[in-house]
Amino acid sequence: MTYLRITLFVIVYAFAFMLVGCSDDDDDDDEVTTPPVSMMEPVDVDSAERATIDRFSATAGTLFVRNENNSIPEANAPVNFDQTPFITKGLGPDGELVEYYNFDIMPAEPAPIYVLFYEGEDTPVPGQLNIVDVIPGESGYNDFWQVHKVTVPSDYVANAVTSLSEIMSMGYDITATPKLVNCPIVPEGSTATKRLGDGPTDLMQGWYQGMVVNYFSFEEKALTVDPQNPVVTLSPIHVSFNINPDQPGGGPASGFMTETGTDQTHNVVATLPDDAAYSPYWLVNVYDNSRFDMVEDLATATDVPAVASGVATVNCPVVSVKEPPADDPADAEHAMIDRFSGAAGTLFVRDEDNGLPEANAPINFDQAPFITKGLGPDGELVEYYNFDVMPALPAPIYVLFREGEDTPVPGQFNIVDVIPGDQGYNDFWQVHKVTVPADYVANSSTSLTDILSMEYDITPTPKLVNCPIVPEGSTATKRLADGSSGLIQGWYQGMIVNYFSFEEKALTVDPQNPTVSQSPIYVSFNINPGQPGGGPASGFMTETGTDQTHNVVATLPDDADYAPYWLVNVYDNTRFDLVEDLATATAVPPVASGVATVNCPVVSVKEAPADPVDAEHAMIDRFSGTAGTLFVRNEDNGLPEANAPINFDQTPFITKGLGPDGEMVEYYNFDVMPALPAPIYVLFREGEDTPVPGQFNIVNVIPGEQGYNDFWQVHKVTVPADYVANTITSLTDILSMGYEITATPKLVNCPIVPEGSTATKRLGDGPSGLIQGWYQGMLVSYFSFEEKALTVDPQSPVVTSSPIYVSFNINPGQPGGGPASGFMTETGTDQTHNVVATLPDDADYAPYWLVNVYDNSRFDLVEDLATATAVPPVAPGVATVNCPIVSTAL
Repeated sequence: MTYLRITLFVIVYAFAFMLVGCSDDDDDDDEVTTPPVSMMEPVDVDSAERATIDRFSATAGTLFVRNENNSIPEANAPVNFDQTPFITKGLGPDGELVEYYNFDIMPAEPAPIYVLFYEGEDTPVPGQLNIVDVIPGESGYNDFWQVHKVTVPSDYVANAVTSLSEIMSMGYDITATPKLVNCPIVPEGSTATKRLGDGPTDLMQGWYQGMVVNYFSFEEKALTVDPQNPVVTLSPIHVSFNINPDQPGGGPASGFMTETGTDQTHNVVATLPDDAAYSPYWLVNVYDNSRFDMVEDLATATDVPAVASGVATVNCPVVSVKEPPADDPADAEHAMIDRFSGAAGTLFVRDEDNGLPEANAPINFDQAPFITKGLGPDGELVEYYNFDVMPALPAPIYVLFREGEDTPVPGQFNIVDVIPGDQGYNDFWQVHKVTVPADYVANSSTSLTDILSMEYDITPTPKLVNCPIVPEGSTATKRLADGSSGLIQGWYQGMIVNYFSFEEKALTVDPQNPTVSQSPIYVSFNINPGQPGGGPASGFMTETGTDQTHNVVATLPDDADYAPYWLVNVYDNTRFDLVEDLATATAVPPVASGVATVNCPVVSVKEAPADPVDAEHAMIDRFSGTAGTLFVRNEDNGLPEANAPINFDQTPFITKGLGPDGEMVEYYNFDVMPALPAPIYVLFREGEDTPVPGQFNIVNVIPGEQGYNDFWQVHKVTVPADYVANTITSLTDILSMGYEITATPKLVNCPIVPEGSTATKRLGDGPSGLIQGWYQGMLVSYFSFEEKALTVDPQSPVVTSSPIYVSFNINPGQPGGGPASGFMTETGTDQTHNVVATLPDDADYAPYWLVNVYDNSRFDLVEDLATATAVPPVAPGVATVNCPIVSTAL
């Protein structure tokens, strides 16, 4: 067929040429006429060549220019305009929520688009693609096109003409019209699916110089221009950037400022498509981003300071307009909450005597009677909140999801229809999934009534949540694991409510027959139920002087059958001391079973601390060959066996000597010690400056082990605020928990001795009894000598020494001489002439003595420090010993 048409065209053309004539004489008057349009062959759109389109080259783009860092699509690659940075959520003049596309900066003068009409008709030629003569990157291109009407003969065949040059060559009449269209040319395959109204969202095809191009059409508003002097009408927009344009890196490169955690800007358009003055061609004004939170609409946008005006003209068709949510949570009324009214409470009902908070007053659930320390099934230490009696049937909570999404609508508050005191209220809520449209605006629905009126689909789910509704400002800071401890906001009949969320265990119910699962708890009261004033009114029984109950929960959050909904059983309080775990709780006589079902989420679980009463005691031997120097056990000296109590109040462990001015002094002899102190670990709760009450201090060496010293440098160990005393019993425990350890300047003199040992003398009011500590999970006993506060350099600790001058019955260097011969004493007494250089009242006193031996032949000459240093020494600096002074007298 094509061949025949071409042949016919040639024959007719040749015939016409012959009729006109072709003599040389008439060359100047000859005309070459174009063939009749009915003879022109149309171009097949599907097989036609496609033009290469690049909106992001340096010549085409201004705001959006491709570089190595921004991942903007390559030339001719499809562009998804439904994603950032090509679409923006902003605000309308009255605070409406709007969405608009960003098609970059455009000039004010539209480009011409040629639309072909048959003579005498007012609709375009069916099937004919519109024709343009510029594409992105070429001079004169614009997404805005002024329609030029091209009149073609009635026998014109669609798509016979595919370029402006062909229109011109055919001499068709062209008429500029007032009609303006917004049709961005884009690569084939690009998408921009949003429109306001019923405009087409698919790509349209056109001709450009014989090649096919693709473009969108935005028809949210009919646009016009002056046909003879076309200029696209402007409308203002007021925007803010993350960094103001006058700052380094500021302006568009920094991105629009948005509400925290969302993509909602406070860019405000001055007009909407329903307005007579609307135009998608926007004149950009930039306001100071420090005022972002103040901008809610056009009035507030024009009120705040501008940092740049009229900086650009951009093509941004509005594709969505929604009224702002009916209730702004920040401005919404708050519901009145009272958990302690007669209608709401069972265990906790306000009266004149109990001091329970008034309606709507914040509640501190971190204090009694709302939190309890109890025991786990294996004696673990647990804490749980008390949220009163609850029914077994959960209440519904409505969680909104957009169609096709599996996460809740961002920013939407969950919705409930009952609050404490209402019939059907429960802290336990069964989640009901509410499916809303894809364009649903968060917090448009604020009540069950709203949901029902919109006929949204509601589906009960198996998910159960524990979310007690409480007055605004209430606190319950404890959680097991990483659950949020702050208040969460929700909607109740258009008003705001606040609730906690406890997530220590994922809870479920049968969606169609929901009942909250129960778990037992065994409790005892100060007065047994059935007795006057007994039961809850008398309070839980506790260990003397503490708030530790022996209430035992049957399950913990790690257990498969755990539930925070507890069935309360009461055991006889006369058996309180017998109850340590679930086995012992169920073994003692019950006085009431299944008396209530309460909401008590577990918020802390700790292993039971080592009980010092039951703990193993470490074996202590100060007189072994590895532990002792002056005092080493042998067959002759009668020193106590390992672990046997030692009486340090008798020789050779206590000595009477002289002070620097001849004072009578007594001191203990705790043998030779090294200059480097050992660390002792003292536990402090966070923020406190006194040690954890009841916690034993921890050491990691005992006599006979390398590094042992009676002198200990205190190391402060910081433990959590809820740490339980004696949970930690070794350095290994401290390190495994990652607790912070800080070396301090404090030095203490605490000789570790066998249990039952005695050293009753002290200077001042220091304790003379044994103190217990932990060593690798075992108990040790030690004395404490506090006649003087001692210190060391925390980072380079060395025990300060002070001299003592002594004499032995036999001088060192002689057979049997030195310590083995004993100190020389006055005849018939135990008074030595050993002279200490300092006393506890002296600034430089230390119980760590550097021993100097003077000649015993001068014993009677020595009366004080002056005479001791005046006689000949026989052995200076022979040892450093721990000898705390425990008595001084003139």
